[in-house]
Amino acid sequence: MKTVSERAEVVVVGGGLAGLCAAVAAARSGAIVKLVESNHFLGGRIGSETRFPFDHQGGSSFAYQRESGLLDELLMNLLAENNEGTYVGQNRAILNWVARQERLELFLGSQISEAVLSPKGDKIEALSSVSERKGYRIHFKARYFIDCTGVGAIAQLANAPGERGTNLTEYAGDGVPELRLATCMRIADCGEEVTFQVPDWVRLRWEDNHLSARIDLLESLDERLLGDHNLEWVSPGFQGRSPSSEEIVWSAWDFLKNRSPLAARAASLMVEDFSTMALRQDNFRARGDFILDPADMEKGRTYSDSVAVGRSPMDLGDALLSSVRGKVALPHPFEIPLRCLYSQKVKNLFLAGGHASCTSRASVSLRHPPTSAQMGAAAGLSSALCIKKKRLPRTLAKSGYVDELRKLLYRTNHATGTEPYHDTENLLADATVTASSTLDRFSPYEPGQGLKTALSSGLIQFPVSTSQIQGIKVYLEAKSDSILRCGLYASPSLAATCPGPCLDRAELSLEKGFEGWVEVPVAAQVGEPGWHFLEISSEGSVLLHEQENAPVGMLFHRAQRGSQALLRNPYSEYAPVTSSLPGPSRAPCIEVLPRQSVYAPSNLIDSWSRPGRLPYLWISQPTDFRYPEFIEFHWEEPRRISCLDLVFDASAEFLFPSRPKRFDSKSISSLVRSYRVFHMDEVGHWQELLDVADNGLGFRSHEFPAVETRGLEFEIRSTHGIDRAQVYQVRAYS
Repeated sequence: MKTVSERAEVVVVGGGLAGLCAAVAAARSGAIVKLVESNHFLGGRIGSETRFPFDHQGGSSFAYQRESGLLDELLMNLLAENNEGTYVGQNRAILNWVARQERLELFLGSQISEAVLSPKGDKIEALSSVSERKGYRIHFKARYFIDCTGVGAIAQLANAPGERGTNLTEYAGDGVPELRLATCMRIADCGEEVTFQVPDWVRLRWEDNHLSARIDLLESLDERLLGDHNLEWVSPGFQGRSPSSEEIVWSAWDFLKNRSPLAARAASLMVEDFSTMALRQDNFRARGDFILDPADMEKGRTYSDSVAVGRSPMDLGDALLSSVRGKVALPHPFEIPLRCLYSQKVKNLFLAGGHASCTSRASVSLRHPPTSAQMGAAAGLSSALCIKKKRLPRTLAKSGYVDELRKLLYRTNHATGTEPYHDTENLLADATVTASSTLDRFSPYEPGQGLKTALSSGLIQFPVSTSQIQGIKVYLEAKSDSILRCGLYASPSLAATCPGPCLDRAELSLEKGFEGWVEVPVAAQVGEPGWHFLEISSEGSVLLHEQENAPVGMLFHRAQRGSQALLRNPYSEYAPVTSSLPGPSRAPCIEVLPRQSVYAPSNLIDSWSRPGRLPYLWISQPTDFRYPEFIEFHWEEPRRISCLDLVFDASAEFLFPSRPKRFDSKSISSLVRSYRVFHMDEVGHWQELLDVADNGLGFRSHEFPAVETRGLEFEIRSTHGIDRAQVYQVRAYS
C-alpha cells in the first residue's frame, strides 16, 4: 500500500467537540494543524453516527452554566447554519466552521493504527493511519499530538501509563454495576404492521436490565415514539464478552414490539437505524501529573494551573451514561488543572476528554461533551504555546509559566477557573466609563397581561448589591382568597444559584379578585452582595405575572418533586425555568427595596465576562434603537490601542438541546447585532474605528492600525431581538 507523509506542528486525533476545539485553538494560535478522524463525519459522540446527547437539562446548581470561548462560537455557527435542525445540517455547519480556519487541514476516514516512538519511548515521533477516502497509508509527523479519541486510543498506542476499568471503591453502597453500556436507535413508522422476532444470537433479555434503564427508555418513548432514543444496558456483571450495540438494540426492540405496554402502538414501527458504537464506562484513562477525583470536584478545589471549567453532574453507582437519571448535581462548577491534560511519561502527548488523568468516576463527568470541548481548547492552545516558547507541557503548568497560558485563554473568552482572570494589560481597567442609559429596575412599570403562571411553590431569583433589603414587591393576581408564605434566602456560595441560609420569613393574605403589586414584608442585612431568593408558596389560586426577556439575574425556580427529579440535587429542591428558545428567560415581575443598581456601566471594566455572584454586565433602558445606545470610555492621558475585545450577552442560561433542532431564530436574541466604535482624535473629534453590521457571536476581537486616543465610544445600533443593549465587557490593548 502506498504511504505518504504529512507533516504538521500539531496533530489532533478525534473529531468530536474536544478535537474540534483543540484543532481550532492550536491553529488560531499559529500552529500548523492536522485533524484526523476515523469516521466520515465530525461531532464524535454527538455526531450523526452515534447520536448521544449533547447536553442535559438540570445538571448543574448554577443557572448561567453554558460554556464560553470556542464552544460558544461553534454553537452560534450551528444555530445560524443548521437550517434543517438535523444531524446532516449539523455536520455541514461543523465542516464549514473547520474549513474557514487557516492552518488547519482535515483528514476524515483515517484510522490511526500505530504510534512510532522515540528511542527512549518518551515521545511520539509519528502516527500511522490508513485512509479509507484516499486508499493509502498516511504517516503523520508532528511536534505535539493531542488525543481527543474519547477512549485514550493514542495514549494506549504510545504505551502511556494509565488504568482501565471501573474502580468500584469510588462508589458508596452495595450493588454497584460492573458494566454500563449506552447506544442509540432511531424509530420510524413504515405505515403498515410489521412483526419482529429477536435473533438467536441476542443474549440479552430487556427485562433483566436495570430498572432505571428500562424506565428511561419508556419515558423517552412516552414523550415521542418516532426519532432517536438512547438505550442503556446496566448490569452487575456479564459472563463472556460484553454485549454489542446490536444486542442492546434488538433486546430493547423485542421487548417494545412483543411484550411492552406500548406493543399495540408499536405495531407499524421499525428500527430505521442505530449506532454501531456502544459507549462504555470502563475505558482507559492516561496518567498525568495530577489525577482529578470526585472529592476535588465536589469541594470546588482551585488550582494555580486551572485551564478549564466543567459543570457536569457527579456519577453515582446506578446512574446512566447518556442521561442525568441517577446522577447528582454538584454545588458549583469545578476546575480542571493543566496537569490532567498531558501524559506523565509521553512528553509531547496532550489529552482531552474522559481519558484524561482522572479516576473512573470523575471520567464520566469529563466525558460530558461541553466539558470535553473546554479541555480540548485548553490543550490546543497549550500545544501551540509549547511550540512558541520551546517548553514542555510539564514546564508550562508551573507557576510563572502558566499565567501566560491562562491569559491567552482568557483573551479567547475561555473560562480558566471559577474566579475571573485579572488582566493587568487591559487598558480600559482605569478608564472612566459612562453610558447613554442604564436599566434601574427588574420589571416593567406596567406588567404585561399575557404572561401568567399558576403559583403553588417556587423561588424567585434576583441579584442584590445593597447592604440591606427593606422589602420586596411581587405582581400577583388572586383567583380566590389565598394565603402567601414567603422566605427570603441568600445564596450559599460564589458560583451557585440555589438558596442558602434563610434571612427572614413572612405570611400575608390576598382577597379574591386582587391584582397588583404586593409588598412582602421581609427585611435583612446583606452579608455579601450576590444572588438572593424569595421562596413563595400559596394556599389558594394565585397567578404570578411574568415578563418576557427578563434582565440577566432574574429567574423563576420551580419545585422538583417525585418523578420530575431525574437528577439528585442535595443543594436545592428547585430547578431554574430557563428559556427553550435561544434568548433570555421569562421571570416573575418583582422589585426589591431599596432599588438595586446592578447593571451599571462600571461592570464593563471589571474582570467578569459572565454572571458569577452577580450579573456583572451593563444593560441599557428599553429602547427601539431609533437612537443608538452608547458607552464612552475616557482617560486623562492618551493611550495607544490596536485591539478591542467585546463580550456580549449570549444568554448563558439558555442550553442548546440534546439533539439538533430547528429554531426560527438564527441567533441569540440578546446579542448585539450592529455596532460602531469611534476613537477621539487629538482635537477632540470622534473618528470611526469599526463598523459591524451583522454580528452573531458572543465574543468579538478586532485588530486595527494603532491609534493614540483619550477616548472610545461604543455605539449599539440594534440587537437580534430584545429591546435593550446588554454587554459584559469591553477590553482594549496596545
